[in-house]
Amino acid sequence: MSPTQAAVVIPEVFGPAIVQQVPSPVPGQGEILIKVISTALNPIDFKQWKHNAYSPAYPLIPGVDLAGEVIGLGPGASEAGFKIGDRVCAPINSKQPLHS
Repeated sequence: MSPTQAAVVIPEVFGPAIVQQVPSPVPGQGEILIKVISTALNPIDFKQWKHNAYSPAYPLIPGVDLAGEVIGLGPGASEAGFKIGDRVCAPINSKQPLHS
């Protein structure tokens, strides 16, 4: 897996939406890593970006709904029934800042 990935990033309140390389996340305890195949930018994302609604943390990666494939398992994730290659969809918590 690459140490970085492309993402749309809003670096600061009311900042521009830019595509840049960000560190690839590593799944922690009970977490899975998902290769995003499809994501949606919906009204919540727009309100966070243009109106600073819902107190998002910056830098912000918008896209609170996604579908993809499990490509990594953190400790304990397999006990929850996940395995590499599973197709998944999920809402995510976009208040989380980027992790390095």
